[in-house]
Amino acid sequence: MAGKAYLMMYCCIIFLLSVVQTCYSTEIKLGILLPEADTYPFSIKWVLPALEIAIEKVLPSIVPGINVLQEVKNSNCSMDLAPKAAVDLYAVEHVHVFIGPFCDYAVAPVARFSPHWNIPVLSAGALAADFKYEKSEFKLLTRVHGTNSNTVEAFVAMANSFNWTNIAVIHFEKNFRESACRILVQNLLYHLRVKSQRRPWVGKVKDTNPYHSDIEEILHSASLQSRMCGVSYVSTKI
Repeated sequence: MAGKAYLMMYCCIIFLLSVVQTCYSTEIKLGILLPEADTYPFSIKWVLPALEIAIEKVLPSIVPGINVLQEVKNSNCSMDLAPKAAVDLYAVEHVHVFIGPFCDYAVAPVARFSPHWNIPVLSAGALAADFKYEKSEFKLLTRVHGTNSNTVEAFVAMANSFNWTNIAVIHFEKNFRESACRILVQNLLYHLRVKSQRRPWVGKVKDTNPYHSDIEEILHSASLQSRMCGVSYVSTKI
């Protein structure tokens, strides 16, 4: 799944660069706005090599004679620091396109500012349903895949098709408020409770370390309460 997302992002980068080239003669500045921590699936460490391959190997055959510069800023996956870095990239570095941010709370303010600056935003994140339905608010945002709502709708459709009525939802509580799991789990619970009139059992795992967590007890409880179990966990190691 991650491989497909990387490929789509690679293709989108080439497309954006070729479009931007029609407006800027010989130089394009990319504003790379991603987290430094490599625990995120689309951190600077993972994305920069793909960008460099696209710029070196593919771009010259599509739009020859273009010099591409990269200005890199750490978004910290923060709703406070990411927009400040974006203002810096816009006002000081004069970038032509933003690559990132990835995290929902970081990309939202940047994608709101970008239409006023006339700078497109390409993100491998922006997974919240708002980015899908509030297109007038995020006019220049391009996502490389669907939102969490697509995942949730697919799961609920599957549950309806197989008549799953007793469902358990398990998520890891560590850093839950700041994680992508939070938006996915809340969206899933909303669809199950409000739209499907189901009453899912919810389990919270406090520690991601399998040797110290209460996962065994939670799974046992889930087996008594349900016949279908959904686990939400985001990791670059799976």
